[in-house]
Amino acid sequence: MLNSHAYLLTMHFDLNKTGSLINEMIQDIKSGEDSLFAKWSIYNPYFTLDNILESMMSTYNLFTNDSIKELLHFTNDIDLSGKSVLIIVNEVKPLELLPTLIIFRKLKVLVQVNYLSGSALIYKELFKYFKSKEVDIFNDVVFLDSVATKTDFYVYMHGGDINSSLASVVEAKGGYVQKVDQNDVCLTGNEGVSDLNRLAKCITTYFGRSNHNVRKVFVPKGYDFTKLCSALAKHSEMCNTNRYANNLDYNRSVYLMNKMKFYDAESVIIKEDRNNKPPVSVIYYEYYDSIDSNISGIDNVCDKLFNLKWRDYWHCNSIFNNLYIEKNI
Repeated sequence: MLNSHAYLLTMHFDLNKTGSLINEMIQDIKSGEDSLFAKWSIYNPYFTLDNILESMMSTYNLFTNDSIKELLHFTNDIDLSGKSVLIIVNEVKPLELLPTLIIFRKLKVLVQVNYLSGSALIYKELFKYFKSKEVDIFNDVVFLDSVATKTDFYVYMHGGDINSSLASVVEAKGGYVQKVDQNDVCLTGNEGVSDLNRLAKCITTYFGRSNHNVRKVFVPKGYDFTKLCSALAKHSEMCNTNRYANNLDYNRSVYLMNKMKFYDAESVIIKEDRNNKPPVSVIYYEYYDSIDSNISGIDNVCDKLFNLKWRDYWHCNSIFNNLYIEKNI
């Protein structure tokens, strides 16, 4: 058994090496030499190489020295020997599970994913590749075909596409359900082209399906949607994915048949609605009389989507959060 200092040094080395391997895979994808992740889109059409690359680049940011120190500081002294955790995953964003597996590295980790997504197969191949490079962080991860009946902790990661029935089961077992982020944005009408281009990317990356995507905008009365529609129209490549295009055509047809007003940005529909959870291919808007200071600006939501921090995962994994609090009482 490694002592605390030796464990920290070993983990720091493994995490640094993991970051280097992720960077190598990013370069392979950019150069067209990737063979592993190209398979993923066969199982899940939403996992295009562009989205996988975007996710890998943001994940890579977690493996800088300062980020690793932050992670190890929070989890090093917690004794979890002999404990197990079941992570039930509906992966909306490629590689979304990877940082959570690292956070839970001291437990026996059981993972249950939708077998149709192909995620289990990709992760198994990925971990086999890591092991061949002498990175052993993921050796104890077990993928299950069905939900385990007995484990110490339960976590449900829905990625933003939550199954209420499953969430209720996990909560009934005393487990943790990932919170649903409300990443609304308040616009003034004075945003420049660069701001709206950034917002469009925050709306369309991962086909707008992840927990950190913008799904609703608040605008002043009389707001002109022309520039926002132009920014969104630049992401027409989403329509090359049949599943997304089918959603877009269906929602457009429903709104037209019901004579509902909407703005058509070619690749995204913008519709007025007081709700906060639009269907795939749609974002909602709502008019305001005065700016609500609780609603984020473009910079905040883009930072949350593209610049991952370990503390973002820390707060969404209350198991460790509670154990850390107990340790320091």
